[in-house]
Amino acid sequence: MTHFSPNQLPLACRTWGDPQLPPLLLLHGFMGSSADWDATATALASDYRCIAPELPGHGASPFDPAIHGSFAGYAGSVLACIERLELNGVAALGYSMGGRLLLSLAAAIPTLFSRLILESVSPGLEDAEAQRRRLLDDDALALRLQHEAPRDFFAWWYSLPLFGDIKSCEGYRAMLERRLSGRAQDHARALRAASVGHQPALWDALGALQIPMRVVYGEDDTRYSLLSTRMAAASPRISVTSVPAAGHAVHVEQPERFVAICRSFLKE
Repeated sequence: MTHFSPNQLPLACRTWGDPQLPPLLLLHGFMGSSADWDATATALASDYRCIAPELPGHGASPFDPAIHGSFAGYAGSVLACIERLELNGVAALGYSMGGRLLLSLAAAIPTLFSRLILESVSPGLEDAEAQRRRLLDDDALALRLQHEAPRDFFAWWYSLPLFGDIKSCEGYRAMLERRLSGRAQDHARALRAASVGHQPALWDALGALQIPMRVVYGEDDTRYSLLSTRMAAASPRISVTSVPAAGHAVHVEQPERFVAICRSFLKE
């Protein structure tokens, strides 16, 4: 099992809700920021103190290659944030890369979270050749991100099949503008560090986790549909919710439905 040591470079955080309310940790995905959770956190802030760190190289959080250049170091930044804010045993929500980090930390430190909502999440790749290919693919993607005109890159990126019809949804334009204001070089470094190719495969660990988990995916995202179904089969503590008319980014495409799923699960 990977050992995640908390590092000492604090992540920027944004919060919503009364500090006296139960905390809820929210982790954004690749190229995202805390602002990606505006709609979700605003809706949940009547019941929870929502805390959204910005992952290394994203938003206002720096990327230090000496600290964040490995998967363990990258995830360690989240662990450091949890410990600094005294959030051990917190409920947490993670999207895509953010969800992978949460799941990896939960497998390493079973008492860290009380429950998890995992949106469009992979538990990792199980064979060395698949990991090697993914590292090569992510390196090529990082190079493209670094050298291509941003609008051209995102026009291609959000046309990928996993995103479904995201370009037609109400929240797409605001999300695109946030992506265009990001730091491509730091995003590329974060991609290489936190690649699924570096992530320890967690399929065997799923059955040992004792915390309730809700996996959410969009029906139009066929790859994550299969992954989510397999995750549910791995443990009775994992429940799965499929959301129609959504791809990889359910919280962007179906924000009201996504909030309802989160609220219901958190109150179980």
